[in-house]
Amino acid sequence: MSIKKTIIIAVILAACLILPAAAEIEGYSKDTGYQYALLGSYPTEKDGTAAPILWRVMSVSDGGAYLMSEYILDAKRVDGNKNSYAGWASSELRQWLDGEFADTAFSSREKYALKPLADGSVVSLMTADEVKDPDLGFRDLRDRLARATAYARAQGIDTYAGGGVRYSPWWLRDVSSDNANQQRRVIDEGKLGRGTVASKDQGVRPCVTVDLKVFTVTGGTGTKDDPWVLEADKTAAPVTPVPEATQAPATVEPARTDADPGPTPTPTDDAEPTQGPDEGPAGDTGDTASGRITASTDGMSEKFPQMAADGFLPEGEAEFVYEDQDSGTWLYASRTLRVEIHRRSEEKKPLRWYEAEIWCQPESDMFTTYAFDEAKYTNHNRLTSPSEIARQHKLVFAMNTDFFIYRVERDREESYNYPIGIVIRRGNLMYDRPKKPTSTVYPPLDVVALYPDGRVATYLNAETTGEALIADGVRDALSFGPVLMQEGRIIPRATAYGEVDNPRTAFGCVSPGHYWCVLLEGRMSKTYSKGASCGWMAETMARLGCETAINLDGGQTACMLFMGSRINKIGTYDGKTTDRDRPQNELLGIGQSALVGN
Repeated sequence: MSIKKTIIIAVILAACLILPAAAEIEGYSKDTGYQYALLGSYPTEKDGTAAPILWRVMSVSDGGAYLMSEYILDAKRVDGNKNSYAGWASSELRQWLDGEFADTAFSSREKYALKPLADGSVVSLMTADEVKDPDLGFRDLRDRLARATAYARAQGIDTYAGGGVRYSPWWLRDVSSDNANQQRRVIDEGKLGRGTVASKDQGVRPCVTVDLKVFTVTGGTGTKDDPWVLEADKTAAPVTPVPEATQAPATVEPARTDADPGPTPTPTDDAEPTQGPDEGPAGDTGDTASGRITASTDGMSEKFPQMAADGFLPEGEAEFVYEDQDSGTWLYASRTLRVEIHRRSEEKKPLRWYEAEIWCQPESDMFTTYAFDEAKYTNHNRLTSPSEIARQHKLVFAMNTDFFIYRVERDREESYNYPIGIVIRRGNLMYDRPKKPTSTVYPPLDVVALYPDGRVATYLNAETTGEALIADGVRDALSFGPVLMQEGRIIPRATAYGEVDNPRTAFGCVSPGHYWCVLLEGRMSKTYSKGASCGWMAETMARLGCETAINLDGGQTACMLFMGSRINKIGTYDGKTTDRDRPQNELLGIGQSALVGN
C-alpha cells in the first residue's frame, strides 16, 4: 500500500473517531433519557478535595450543548441585600458564578468552550420556565430532585428526605413576582417555591453551554456511569472570548490527565440519587416494598441507639427514652416514632426555646387532638393541667392547641356570635365560624388541617369552610394563626400579626411523617427569655425546613410535654412569676406509651 493511501485511511479513521463523538451528543429524549458529560472540576468531598463535574446534557442547538450540573455543588445566598435586592443581573450569586466559580471549575481553555447564556453570563442558573419544560426532561416534580455533594453539605446546605434519600433545595435565576426580595427555587418534593435572597442554605446547580466546535470527546459513551469526557481543543482559536472578569490565571487550572479524568463526583452517603422517568414519585418518603416512611438519621443525636434502615428502632427493640433536663435534651424512639427535642438559647435578646423534630409512620402514629373530657369537650368548666391530659392519654409528645375553649366561653358572654374559627376534632365538625375576612385583630383564626395520612395544609381565615375540610377527609382542624409558611416560604401574613414579644408555639410540616414543633418561652426576667414576634417564629420554622407552618396559641397557654411532663417554664402573668400551667381542655399529641408517667 502506498504512503499516500495510508495517510488517507489514517485521516478517515481519525475523523470516525472524533467527529461522530461530537455529533452523537444529544439533549434529553423521553425515549432514552439524558446523556452525561464530564467537564471541569470542583470541590466535591467534605475536606475540599476536587473531582470532575458531572453534567446532564439538557439540549443541543445552534452548535452548543446546554449542560446543568447533575449534583448541587455549593450552598450560597443570592444576595446580601435582603431588603433592597436589585435583581439577578447585579446579584452576588451571578457574579460569583461568572467569576470565582468559573475560575475554580474551568481552565482558561475550557472557558473558551463556553457560549454566553441568555442572561449574558457564561455560567448561570436555570429558570422557572425551564424546570417546567418536559422537553428538558422535567416531566413531573421528581425530575427536579437533586442531591448535594459532601462539600455542599459541609457548607451548610438544607436537606429534606425523599424515598430514603436526602435531597436539597436549589436556586433558580428568577426573582419572585410576589416579593422583589425573594428568589425562585426548587424546594421539597421538587415543587417550585420562593425564598429570601439572603438565605445561605440553598443550593447552587450551575448551567453552561459548551461550544461544540471547540471541544473533543476523549472518552466515555455518554451514560451516567460512563459519561463523555470533554476536552477543549488545544489548537482551535476561541470562538467566543470569555469576559475579562472571568479569565483565570494559568496556575488555577486543575491538574488532570486525558487518560484519567478522575471519578464521577457521586455523593458519598446514602444511595445513588434517583434518576429517570420510570422511577418512583417525587418526594415519596416511603419504602415501595413496605409503604413505610424512611426517617433521615443525618444530624440525629448520638444518644440514640442504633437505628434500623428506615431510621426507627429495629423490630423487637424496647422503647428508648432519654431525658436530660440540665443539657436540654429529650429523646424517644420506637418502631414507628422518633422524637428529638433540644433546648436552644440566645443571650443577646435574650431568648430560650425548644425545637422538637418528630418522625413517624402516619399509619401507626399521627398528630391528633386528645380531650380531657370527650363528652364535655366544649364545657369551659371541664379544664385541667396539660400534664394531667398527657398522662391520661399516655402521650409521648404533646403541646397546646388553639385553645378554642376560650372563644367558646367568650361566645357565651357576648350578645353576638363570637368568632371561634373552624374547629374539627377527630373528624367531627364542632364549629364553622371564622372571622370576617376584613378582620385585622389578632389572632386571625387561620387554619391548619391535619389529614389521616400525615399531610398538613394551612388556610387563611375565611379561605375555606369546615364543611369543605370534612368533605376532603380532614381529621383535625385548629384555628389560630397567623399562618407562617406556605409552599416552603414565609408569607407576608407571618409579620402582619403578633408583633409583640411573647411566649409562642408553632407547628410545622416538612413532609408527611416529618414535623417540627417549636415553643418559645417569654415574659420571664429580662436576662432569661423575653419572647419574640410571630416573624421570629416564621424565620425559625423556615430555618428548620418546614414546607408549611402555623402559629398556635401562646402566652400562658404555651406548653410542651415529653412523656407526660411539661419541659418548658411559664413566665410572669399579672406581675407574678407563677410557672403554673393554664388549665386546658385538650392537647395536640403524638405517640402513646405505657412508660408515660412512670
